Amino acid sequence: MLKLEPLSPEEAPEASRAQLRAVTGRLGFVPVQQGLMAHAPAALNAYATMSALLAKSSLALVERGVIFITASRANRCGYCVAAHSAGAGLDDEVLAAVRAGRRIDGQPRLEALRVFVEQIVEQRGFLEPGQLEDFLAAGFEEPQVLEVVTAIAMKTLSNYTNHMMRTPLDEYFQPFAWTGTAESMST
Repeated sequence: MLKLEPLSPEEAPEASRAQLRAVTGRLGFVPVQQGLMAHAPAALNAYATMSALLAKSSLALVERGVIFITASRANRCGYCVAAHSAGAGLDDEVLAAVRAGRRIDGQPRLEALRVFVEQIVEQRGFLEPGQLEDFLAAGFEEPQVLEVVTAIAMKTLSNYTNHMMRTPLDEYFQPFAWTGTAESMST
């Protein structure tokens, strides 16, 4: 485990300060994960840049939420499951299903996305015959495959950072704490 402490915008290296100020402006605080990433401006800025690019992608907010939570769940990152549960824009039923890794009833497009992300992460991108076709048959376009991979890459960066740092969950995300053993949420 690394022993770095989260940095504030004032404590951070100059190359991390703008990103920390931006997240403070959006959320009103610096999440612990990003305060830790600030020690390595390349990591923090890569995370922020990927997030900004994905916000401009063809994937809707709820689709990005499904990707982020599903990838984080597959990677067993409680911090990211909780943080993205807080801001994914998913209704309660969809959120509970994604957090539990179970079928999203009544929303075939989101269910196809959830399954596809799980397959990519668990199979390290080596899809089996028919898996890509199932995703596309749900109404997704081929370029969106690359957007999904980009979102997974962003989550891999944060998931692995949180594993090595044992990132404590911010108070703001506590209502969405996830144990990884079953669907969990204290709200």
